[in-house]
Amino acid sequence: MSRELVIGERFEQVILVRLGKNRVVNEFLATQIEKEIEAVAHLENAALVFEIDSGGGDVDAATEITDLIRSYQDSDRLRIFAYVPNHAYSAAAWIAFACRGLIIAPEATIGDIQPLIRGFQGYERAPEKIVTVIAEQFRLSCRSNGLKVRYPSLFLEAMVDKDIEIVEVENRKLGTTHYMRADTWNAMPEAQKDGLSANFIVGLPGKALTTNGRRLLDFGFAVKLMEGNHEKLIDILGAPNAKLQIKEVEQPREFAFPEFDISMVLLIAGIILLVLELKTPGLGIFGVGGILAIIMFFLVRAEFSDAALWPTALFLVGVFLLVVEVAILPGLIAPGLIGLALILFATWSSVAHPGETGLPPFPDLANDADSQSVRIWASSLIGGLLGGFSFTFILGKFLHRLPFLNNLIMLKPKSGADKSPSNRPQTNRLASEGETGSAITDLRPSGVANIGGKRVNVVTQGKFVEAGSPIRVLSTSGNRIVVKEIKTGEDQ
Repeated sequence: MSRELVIGERFEQVILVRLGKNRVVNEFLATQIEKEIEAVAHLENAALVFEIDSGGGDVDAATEITDLIRSYQDSDRLRIFAYVPNHAYSAAAWIAFACRGLIIAPEATIGDIQPLIRGFQGYERAPEKIVTVIAEQFRLSCRSNGLKVRYPSLFLEAMVDKDIEIVEVENRKLGTTHYMRADTWNAMPEAQKDGLSANFIVGLPGKALTTNGRRLLDFGFAVKLMEGNHEKLIDILGAPNAKLQIKEVEQPREFAFPEFDISMVLLIAGIILLVLELKTPGLGIFGVGGILAIIMFFLVRAEFSDAALWPTALFLVGVFLLVVEVAILPGLIAPGLIGLALILFATWSSVAHPGETGLPPFPDLANDADSQSVRIWASSLIGGLLGGFSFTFILGKFLHRLPFLNNLIMLKPKSGADKSPSNRPQTNRLASEGETGSAITDLRPSGVANIGGKRVNVVTQGKFVEAGSPIRVLSTSGNRIVVKEIKTGEDQ
């Protein structure tokens, strides 16, 4: 067994920065780490320890953080260490190994730096060329951490590539143990295996190598094990009379919403306008304005780049299918459901992956970043719908009094007397309660009818009505006109 890392230096100041539990490695964390390093870079003989508890995150952010840490390795004043009390996977493990020294709890888990990319069905393994690049960057980070090489390359490679299996080979005659790749072991002639026994090293199923602090020592990693409270950092790093300073960094709130995000304003405005469109017949100014606002939302989210093409295309296809459902093939249901799904997916992808130039992936709720994006997206939709319905409820009663809009808003008659043609207000509307007409298409239960010489979209209370049948208007609300068939012998 390799002995633990011996840190010969002793520091007058030991600063522990607790990054928080289950932190996602992203640009926000990179900014925080940069600020913490800059805040102590001027100190003499100081050790900065980042407490890492993370399931990983963005590769670009991890690269930015590790490059920043490496830039201080030659500093005469500051030393940067990592402390892993629970777990550090993927990008978080990369950051931990890139520090000058790794302090880890014996049972804390670490590893699985297999790079992933977003596919159509979530996250999937990156192509081989990406794996090779990340593996080389990872090895370079570990070898350029200011001290001699103390992390074995074989295990570093296995942490990046899940296809690399390692066997522990024991020589029973000599009582020695060494490690090799499983494919090398399998290719050895049986004669060379005489007197040797092999145990395959297995981490988490389907993952690149994941292990714990105690096993890291077995594998030849020069790390320092630490159990107990944070005060033990003084015993490991501190000079006589040194004191431990503990800092807690701000974590993003779980339901954090941007302080001011013009793209979200456009999304909510678009939803409000589309809800107002329900108060107008056909496709009017509210519908057009709502569609344009949401298209602008896609463009702003993508910073007017090609990344806006896919979500905009999906959104427009979704709108087209909704129009097909309402105006061309009413009652078919499937086009409307597919259209709604495409619209929701397009808006989510722009919130979660605004820079995605290819077909956006489905949300992976097991990924912390995707989960947070889903919450922000859902809160935006809910806020837009609530705002739209509230706005419609409050102002919808007054819109018909405004110039030009009085020709767009449909009103209910105020009393039974108003139902007669002679007593109806002259406000332009599609239909009034009590009016009669005939079905132009089959009503299943929605379709097109002729009422007062106008082609209008109508819906029954669930009953099928054949084309050509006489109908009567039961009620109107917004652009929703509910009708019933007039049976033979019934007063028309």
